[in-house]
Amino acid sequence: MAIRVTVCTVLGAGLAVAAVVTPAASAFAPAATVTEVPAGVSAATNGTANPQEIAAGPDGNVWFTDGDSSVYKATLNGTITPFQVNEEGVAPNDITADQGVLWFTQGSGGNTNNGGFPASIGCITTAGAVSQFPVPSSATAAPGLDGITVGNDGNLWFTEVGLNQIGRLVPSPSAPCGSNGITEYPLPAGNVLGQTGGGNAETAADSLTSAAGDLYFTEPGTDAIGIMNEDGTNFVGQVRIPGTAPLGITQVGGRTLWFTEGGGADKIGSIPAGAFPPKVTEYALPSSISGPWSITADAAGDVWFTDNTGVTCLNPLFGPGQQMGVHPAPTASSNPEGITVGPDGAIWFVESNADKLGRVAPVAGFSSAEFCGALPPAVGLDGIIVLPSNKRPVHRSLKVDILPATGLIYSETIVDVNGKPRAIQKSPNGGHVSLTIPKGRFTLNVTVITRTGGRIAVSRTYRGS
Repeated sequence: MAIRVTVCTVLGAGLAVAAVVTPAASAFAPAATVTEVPAGVSAATNGTANPQEIAAGPDGNVWFTDGDSSVYKATLNGTITPFQVNEEGVAPNDITADQGVLWFTQGSGGNTNNGGFPASIGCITTAGAVSQFPVPSSATAAPGLDGITVGNDGNLWFTEVGLNQIGRLVPSPSAPCGSNGITEYPLPAGNVLGQTGGGNAETAADSLTSAAGDLYFTEPGTDAIGIMNEDGTNFVGQVRIPGTAPLGITQVGGRTLWFTEGGGADKIGSIPAGAFPPKVTEYALPSSISGPWSITADAAGDVWFTDNTGVTCLNPLFGPGQQMGVHPAPTASSNPEGITVGPDGAIWFVESNADKLGRVAPVAGFSSAEFCGALPPAVGLDGIIVLPSNKRPVHRSLKVDILPATGLIYSETIVDVNGKPRAIQKSPNGGHVSLTIPKGRFTLNVTVITRTGGRIAVSRTYRGS
């Protein structure tokens, strides 16, 4: 099974080693729906392959690879159409969309001078027409093509795990699936794109991305994030994060790189783009999940990743220690791998062992920007409601600020020291609710209904003037 490597961009030079303290995280079960449809790979390949990686297509569908010989189109209602792109065993792996077509790596192939078949970058139109572009090094070696992404420069960038190289394909403006040439860039010694196990290099397919004019790529073999300029002339440096074996990587808003940490680390890491050495921040996963793999970000900036149970989401605004939104796949032990944001705004992912596609979507009444399910670190009065700093207001009015991303005040009551209800007036005002409170000591009870449908009851004692 392939493990992916991702690429992004940052400025600077040298080597940075990061040591990060990560608060423990807990899980929150959000009210989102997770559904599945058959991927149809087993039937198309006589049981010899499984779905691998997935991307949103330019035609309003999602497209995925099977690691054997085909690329598949899936409509949003689950209709699957396979397209054989090459002979069996060429291993279509990572896939991305650009300029109305889809590009993919073919992980097998090489040594054509000795009778082997070429290792190629493939391209398929939405009508199913396929083009192949052999990588130059495959004439004498097996490059092990893996991750692929569209760079800031409009070119296709890909990883060559077998040779520790980064490749670039310049698309032709005169043809939808055309190439103006492929260039390969060897990485400096000490940069290892893949983990070596049993003699085979393994990487995560979404192993590179682009931001701030640079390419960022994961190096699970050296516990690092590598960075190089998109003109290929300068290897910026390597950010070492010991014991993490980074796998998938993505970017949010061109400002922050997010990556999964395998190798038993079971964390999500982030670094800012455009600075070197960057500060590394890590997010510990809930105890119920492990094995983070591929990663993506939605339009709201929430970060989604596959893991051993399904799909999990974090909100970058809530920081480390937050309660992540955990979305288990309906089929147990399905081995979720590739992930993408679909044309419908839902999160689509492949379940390799189950031969299925999974889809996470918001429940009725919630938008596609509200179904992540993550909550701030402290679920309580001070976590959901921002209170005055002295915690003992002596005003007749108490302003209670609501975090819009978290929830809404559903009800409030005030009781005195004898437990007797007291009158309360409230007036909504933008992002907060103003409460007119009585004199004397009282307890404020608040029930918060979260954006994902859960209710949290909190209370605190105050003294009115």
